[in-house]
Amino acid sequence: MRFLTTLLVFLTALALACGASVEVTREVEVTREVEVMRPAPSPVVERLEVPVTVLVDSVRTVEITKEVEVPVTVEVAGPVPSPVVEIQEVPVTVLVDAGRTIEVTREVEVPVTVEVTTVYPVVETVEVPVTRVVTASGVARPVELCNDYPYMVALLESQRDFFTVLGTFATSAELRDYYQVQTLAPINKVDANRRSICGDGSDYSGLNLHMMTTLEGLYVCNDAADSLEYQAPRNWQNVPLLKRQAFDALLTALLDYCYEGKTGVAEFLFRNFPIMLELLREL
Repeated sequence: MRFLTTLLVFLTALALACGASVEVTREVEVTREVEVMRPAPSPVVERLEVPVTVLVDSVRTVEITKEVEVPVTVEVAGPVPSPVVEIQEVPVTVLVDAGRTIEVTREVEVPVTVEVTTVYPVVETVEVPVTRVVTASGVARPVELCNDYPYMVALLESQRDFFTVLGTFATSAELRDYYQVQTLAPINKVDANRRSICGDGSDYSGLNLHMMTTLEGLYVCNDAADSLEYQAPRNWQNVPLLKRQAFDALLTALLDYCYEGKTGVAEFLFRNFPIMLELLREL
């Protein structure tokens, strides 16, 4: 019985936790009154012979004997049985169906998809020409920059001549406009900076082999190398002589004014451009 009660408690708790209807059948002990009849002993009847006088005729009488049943009260040692109605409490097991519906509220985690717009900062690296602004009065002149300026101007002039020649071979108006824009190199601006920083006495006549060391000079050198790579044809077989000479002139100026005429540096720069390596080996 104790196990049954424990099972009922467990099932009820499970129903409450799951929020469902559970039908439970349990056994209940019921005590009821029952009438029980038991037979009482029968009464005792004793047979006796009794003398009786019978009138036979008017003359004589006859005496006879007759048996009669006479109820006799007999004393018996002990109680006399009699019909008795006895009420007894009898345990009866009854199966009772107990069902109930219990509403249970519980917290449920529900996954929710939320669209979120995220803005990521984008860092873009842009190479720009750098020109230092240096006040000449009372400040020492930057030696490296003053040494590079004449070679920067000379290399920009060679690049301008290079695009001027390519423009003469342009086959469309759009291409001619493109070369025209490229010839507008910032030569005058760079030369003006040279004079303001280094003075008028600094010119670029009689230039020798040189190696650029400043950021401004390296930018001009890289821009000239990019121009050669971008404009290089697939082969030199059908390239006009004047156009090929323009390539030779800019390539020579790049070697002389940027890398002291060292072809090994140029070969490294053009390692992925076989046509430029071929031209470089012919110089």
